Amino acid sequence: MFLAGLAHHLHNAFMPDSGFTGEVLLGDHLDRFCAAATSRALEELPDGLRRDVVEARKILSDASTPEGRAFHAADVVDRVLQLSQHLRPASLSMRDLLVDWELVHDGPVKPFHDRVLAEIGLA
Repeated sequence: MFLAGLAHHLHNAFMPDSGFTGEVLLGDHLDRFCAAATSRALEELPDGLRRDVVEARKILSDASTPEGRAFHAADVVDRVLQLSQHLRPASLSMRDLLVDWELVHDGPVKPFHDRVLAEIGLA
């Protein structure tokens, strides 16, 4: 799980993170670009570590396994708590972040993210 957390943005080694807006702008090209950048980053790793990283990243695709749920819960809580620290000084609300900005954007694990945030009082 720890290794998956470290490697879940492996594509950013060769592709700057432009956030959700950048993902939307890339549209149909996003998956191909991320896959190519991830592959390129994996090629930089020694064989043993590469195998471990590839195996660890298998939990990233959805929240159907206990490991996948744990990873995605930690990922969404981290993202929302990080920005929640800026709400008061910026005069933003959680509604601004979650509804208007779509911080927790559509995708295969969004319903799970929404439940996690609701359960800990951040939705």
